[in-house]
Amino acid sequence: MEYLLDVQIDPSKHYIKVLCTIKNRVSNTLYINENFIIHSVTAKGKVISHHMDRSAPHPPFDTISRPIIFDTEEKDIELEYEGYIPEIIADINQINEDVIELACYAGWYPKPEDSCTLFTFDLHLSIPKGYELASNGIIEYEDTTHIISKEEQSDIAIFASNKVRKIVIDDYAIRMVFLCPEEILPMIAGRALDIAKANSFYTELYGEIHTQSAKNEIISVLRPCGGWGYKRGNVSFVSYEWGFNELHYVGDFHELAHGWWSIANMTSEDWINEGGAEFSAYSAAKYIYGEEYANGMIANYLENIMNSQSVHSIVDTSASSEDRYLNHYTKTTIMFIEAQRLFGDERVFHMLRDLYQKFAGTRCATTEDFLSSCEPEMKTYFQKRLYSDNWIDILI
Repeated sequence: MEYLLDVQIDPSKHYIKVLCTIKNRVSNTLYINENFIIHSVTAKGKVISHHMDRSAPHPPFDTISRPIIFDTEEKDIELEYEGYIPEIIADINQINEDVIELACYAGWYPKPEDSCTLFTFDLHLSIPKGYELASNGIIEYEDTTHIISKEEQSDIAIFASNKVRKIVIDDYAIRMVFLCPEEILPMIAGRALDIAKANSFYTELYGEIHTQSAKNEIISVLRPCGGWGYKRGNVSFVSYEWGFNELHYVGDFHELAHGWWSIANMTSEDWINEGGAEFSAYSAAKYIYGEEYANGMIANYLENIMNSQSVHSIVDTSASSEDRYLNHYTKTTIMFIEAQRLFGDERVFHMLRDLYQKFAGTRCATTEDFLSSCEPEMKTYFQKRLYSDNWIDILI
């Protein structure tokens, strides 16, 4: 599937206007921001009837989109629509004079319900001058800003801000690019060094990263406001508050690790992605900051498990569950740490490396695939942890 988009944004009005062509559409139903006005839908020059089902549930990881149903079997369609994003969506996506940040959470382009559908995109972006820009596509400056991704992606992410500076560091084996507020600049050199160390550490553990763009360049966006972190392509989007006035960048390590750990469906098997990334971040922190720091992380993980009221197993925890962070990040990391104690580091990392190598570039790894990659003794252990809602033995 391919998106061709012409996007105009007026940040002073929180306004976006889009002309979107979708080629090789995979579904008759697509999801888009329910507050947008769709002016037209056409296929081969003919107007296509459509309607938005406002009674349908929102898709995963998106609380503002509703499905549009199209009355056509044509695979190539064109939509023209506009709308306003006056408030911050999901704590991160927004359009205002300081920050423009758009990803799937804002429903800003029509997207299949399956959040793991892969596609390429070609986008022309019109925004006011004076904004530093980052995206999971390659940025070219022509009459308008041209953003293109020939590598398949599962989302289109755009960040632009007049409150950040762009810093490029070429001191390491991989080029490092940071978009950050002025007050963060004194910490960028140390941050870049630690991220470069973590990147080399992951490459040694799991093999070369699949994403071609991430082999040459790591981009870190530290948005000048709060919110959580996510990764798209070779770009990590995090809050500047992460690691502010600190010397440890575990949050950055987690997002960096998603370059390897994005091999499973985000809806049904996300424990593989988030558990793999968090365990990798813990392992990188242990490698870079030492045993004492890592032990502090373990103590924090165990405290969170002890204080939780979760009644769900790791596998049975849905992407929308309040227990998602506890079970997909925290418990999964402790599970891998315990497996290291039982079976040794080499066997655990060998299994994870094989899993990554088999499913790199896909979003289809499952729990059964994970268990099939384990030696018999390890498989028995992981089955127990993944399907159990009782972790009292690990707390004793």
